[in-house]
Amino acid sequence: MAGISMYRNSSCSQPAETVSITRDLVCKPSDAAVCKATDSGDLYSVSQCVSVAHPWNTLDEAFGWHSHLVVGEYDTSIGSCWAREGLAGLTAYLLDEECHVNSFGTASSKLTFGESLTLTTYDDSSCSSVSSEKEVTWNMVMYGCADDKTMYYLRGVSPDLTAVAVYRDKSCTGTPTKLELTRRFGCNADQDPSQSTCTSDGSMVYSVSSCVGNYMYPDYALTKFGTDTPYLIEERFVDMWCSQIQSVTVYIADGSCQSNTDGMTSFVATISVDNQATLVKYSDASVAL
Repeated sequence: MAGISMYRNSSCSQPAETVSITRDLVCKPSDAAVCKATDSGDLYSVSQCVSVAHPWNTLDEAFGWHSHLVVGEYDTSIGSCWAREGLAGLTAYLLDEECHVNSFGTASSKLTFGESLTLTTYDDSSCSSVSSEKEVTWNMVMYGCADDKTMYYLRGVSPDLTAVAVYRDKSCTGTPTKLELTRRFGCNADQDPSQSTCTSDGSMVYSVSSCVGNYMYPDYALTKFGTDTPYLIEERFVDMWCSQIQSVTVYIADGSCQSNTDGMTSFVATISVDNQATLVKYSDASVAL
């Protein structure tokens, strides 16, 4: 197979922007692993022959531990999804929201983060003329093969959770009333001033966002609530085995009415002296309905 890795730096050091591997029966290794400038201006590339049995080695060299999305295409007349003999080719994308240009400067691609991910390809080099769009969900990434022909796989460090801390005071200090942590395909809250500063959220509460490590939410909750304030953790998972967190909500458990960020719903959480937890959710802001 033939592989080409695209870089922004002239030393072709990690991470690559994209890696494309295609089935090529006559791959010539003469120019392998040489960093070269491309026709698309400020981009550089490394071309090399890739073993069909070990394409992941090429991705490791290109991305290291940097998060990247892998899209594999399979020829079902040769082998099924995940079977190496059926691999027709794969493309790996650095997990960011930048516009990435191909080696010829004729097309580009871009990822858009959310609770699902949108992979958009373009017919130009500036991510303007849309060619195709594909939504990739966490289930598709978890189970690999979206159908017999296509595999989606997330490699590298897992993206941070996006955390929203909800407060009653407009300075977003003191003890929060609720924490909402969501697994998205990327977290940019720490770099976005509109998210990382305290803002009004609904008619009665304020919130501030941040990024929290994938398995650090228990420590995050303890930091926010301290040891003297009771709180209740509600976890939701991507899979039936409860191995991959989808979202986490942490409620202050002081028995009082707390408004949600939508301004239209509320909750009351309590923990009794014998450690029995109760969470009641209401469809209005005053715990009446």
